Amino acid sequence: MSRTLVTSIIALLLAALGLGIFYYKTGVLSYPVKPSATVDSWYVEFSVNIDRPNKRSANAVDLTLLKPQDNARYVVTNLQLIAPDFGVENDEESNQFILTKRKLKKRETILLRYNIYAIDNPAASKKPNIKKYTTYKNANRIYNPDDKTRVLYEEIDTVVEGAKARSADSISFAKQVVKTLNEKRDMTRFFIKEMEVSSKESVIVQILGAANVDARVAHGFELLNDDNRSNVVNWLEVYDYKREKWIRIGTDYLQAGNLKKYFLWSVGDDNILNAEEKIKYSYNLSSKANTDGSLTREIWLEQNRNPFLSFFSLQTLPLEQQFVVQILLLIPLGALIVSFFRQMIGFQTIGTFMPVLIALAFRETGLIFGIVFFFCIILVGLLARAMINKLHLLMVPRLSVVLSVIVLFIIFLMLVTKNQNLSLGISVALFPVVIITMFIERISTILDEKGPMDAFYGFVGSMLIATAIYLGVLNDYVMHVIFVFPELLFVVIALSLLLGRYNGYKLIEFWRFRQMQKAHAQLK
Repeated sequence: MSRTLVTSIIALLLAALGLGIFYYKTGVLSYPVKPSATVDSWYVEFSVNIDRPNKRSANAVDLTLLKPQDNARYVVTNLQLIAPDFGVENDEESNQFILTKRKLKKRETILLRYNIYAIDNPAASKKPNIKKYTTYKNANRIYNPDDKTRVLYEEIDTVVEGAKARSADSISFAKQVVKTLNEKRDMTRFFIKEMEVSSKESVIVQILGAANVDARVAHGFELLNDDNRSNVVNWLEVYDYKREKWIRIGTDYLQAGNLKKYFLWSVGDDNILNAEEKIKYSYNLSSKANTDGSLTREIWLEQNRNPFLSFFSLQTLPLEQQFVVQILLLIPLGALIVSFFRQMIGFQTIGTFMPVLIALAFRETGLIFGIVFFFCIILVGLLARAMINKLHLLMVPRLSVVLSVIVLFIIFLMLVTKNQNLSLGISVALFPVVIITMFIERISTILDEKGPMDAFYGFVGSMLIATAIYLGVLNDYVMHVIFVFPELLFVVIALSLLLGRYNGYKLIEFWRFRQMQKAHAQLK
């Protein structure tokens, strides 16, 4: 098997690996490709104040707090419960916190904090897991009920028959039931008492279940744009099998038409916070709207969704290290561009990967000033090299002198430009003075051995490639993509392997040999 074929196979496998991980993170995990991608988010704080019934009370406290859950429209992250001196049991099966304490102080405070992120592409609602046949369906009713139960059955049938006559499907039927109970409040109170439920929404769910309509009680609050307080409210959700989604229906006139702005905290007959009747408590619920980057949301989600991938996420590094890693990831990409210009086009450079370092320095100084800055350093270095060349110094001491002159000149430039808002400090770090010194020594050697034209071509080629790297790589989009998706370096390696096996003509060589081609054509 030839080396070219082996290299091509290895390159193909590496590219497939890199692109496969990239597709998984963008298509499955929804990592943003654009650095400007944003998502709506809210910070929520639910504060519960519990008051002791009286000074001598020694009754134990036992209460449950339902945890907010992800739904088709929003995801919940960074859930934190702060309950000092309380025993806390995280009941995953019933999706709630159980808080207990032997004796209350005068006032106790419990805090629940979390973040909510909107989903870009809302998922389809899950099919309901609800009992279709309730106690009040005809097939399940008591055979020979007492008078109160018989009256209850008759009232349910009256509501169901009236709503069916004024509706065409399950959604309109549910709305008619809601309308009937809103108009007949005495009937609603009667249902709550006889059905032994806590809310009007639970009554409606029971009535809809008697007519074989899937419904549930929903608890939530309005997501406000400003940092304001909200109230926990209840509404009704009916499952539409045609559209395969839950349809929200307001059970009070003030909620009708505004439920799209509400976050679904939990579903079921239980309230968000449940405590014994003897316990007195009040709550404050506030939400604050934000606009975060989509990447921030995915980082929060990844910690719970895929801890293994989260461990290898560069976003979990300290900010200072993230900056260093971001620069390191750009170097292989810049080296690929250098390889392309040298192997495919035929540009000459002073030093193999010096254009990459020059381009990184341009990121801090700007392109125009960076070129001028670099040209001045090289010019001063060449003049110093020429002046001491007549002294016939040994190479290492000669380089030491040139290095010292360059450092003094850079400091001079810093003093001159200190009021021009130009960050030369970082530029010096990216322009290692030792490498610049070797760059100057290399130019001097080319001047002595090959003449000024070759030195000029090498310098111009280095600056052109550095400019191409600066324009093509050092922009917000590429820097975001390579940092969020470092697996794309496998693709860079694959392309470098393929370039390494190319041994054909370079683009400049077609221009160089054009005169020979013309002469050969004339001979024919």
